[in-house]
Amino acid sequence: MNDAQTIVYVMRHIDSGGHIEIPYKKVGITGSGNATLSSRLQQISSTKSPIKAQCIAAWEHDDAKAIESALHM
Repeated sequence: MNDAQTIVYVMRHIDSGGHIEIPYKKVGITGSGNATLSSRLQQISSTKSPIKAQCIAAWEHDDAKAIESALHM
């Protein structure tokens, strides 16, 4: 990965007890001063909440910010 590339990711929220279907997704980017994919996953999942995060897709892209914006739309 060169310095210009960042990673676009999609995470889903999961109930650590397996009892609740959570329809919401988290879309974000890493690199260029942002957290790494693994540290971002850890940040989201390390709260005391029973809701955790699971990365379901990730892509390296030169214009990750544009891809992230498009996914949010």
